[in-house]
Amino acid sequence: MPQQKIYLVGAGIVGWEGVGKKALEVVGKAEVLIGHQRHLDIFPDFKGEKQVLDDLSLMLDFLRNTDKRVVVLGSGDPNFFGVGRFLLRNLPKERIEIFPNVTSVQYAFARIKETWDDAIFVSVHGRGLKGAIDRIVSAEKVAVLTDEKNSPAVIARELLARGADGYEVWLCENLGLPAERFTRTDVKGLAEIVAAPLNIVIFIRTWEPQLTQYPVIGIEDEQFATVKKLITKQEVRAVTLAKLQLQDNLILWDIGAGSGSVSIEASNLLPNGKVFALEKNPQYLPFLRDNLKKFVARNVTL
Repeated sequence: MPQQKIYLVGAGIVGWEGVGKKALEVVGKAEVLIGHQRHLDIFPDFKGEKQVLDDLSLMLDFLRNTDKRVVVLGSGDPNFFGVGRFLLRNLPKERIEIFPNVTSVQYAFARIKETWDDAIFVSVHGRGLKGAIDRIVSAEKVAVLTDEKNSPAVIARELLARGADGYEVWLCENLGLPAERFTRTDVKGLAEIVAAPLNIVIFIRTWEPQLTQYPVIGIEDEQFATVKKLITKQEVRAVTLAKLQLQDNLILWDIGAGSGSVSIEASNLLPNGKVFALEKNPQYLPFLRDNLKKFVARNVTL
């Protein structure tokens, strides 16, 4: 017997606005409605069973075995850092039908009157922070979905530690709710703000003094902090990096990184790649860290 379809419906910023006629019909005919409490509250007159979305594995077991008509509620476009990814990975795609809505990121950019087709999007919700910081410092405009652990203030402090403070920052809180608020600040100001749990942070690069005075490669040797002037010389770095033929998203291991000069120039050539700088001599490490901070080294892991 064929299994029932699972309908994934995106709620609007305020509630059911933007939900199309077809999606509302699907909700009306459903036997089970699954979602976070704030989404379930959008449909107070729903006659069927409501299940609060908490444990994704329990929901998945239910969806795999039920023969009931089920609607899963998400925020905005459920495929945008939402529950859609989880369902599409774990259930047959032919069982799923999706009705998207306006995303919170779209809404936030509209409210602050900024274009978003040139932005990148990062989520630290339940994810590690290091990779997110790498992506932020390599971008000109970025929207970040945060969580309780990786809060806006925590992200700001990590950026400051990397020397990446040249951003205009918008903290967008409680979108669509009565307590909706938009705060324009900078990275230092963001580090001092206790944000509401529901928030998005938008970073727009405005200046980068550490890099504008230096070339992408061919930085003068004297600009690097070193131990006894031990450094891969400028001409050698230039030839080495040219011979490596680095491209956009490759991974480079700099073994015996020393001052970090090769890692720093390589990171400028790998905006979407990663550089791993390995150095076992503890005497070099303070100089290496200082150089990574001075040049706002992108995508370099020490």
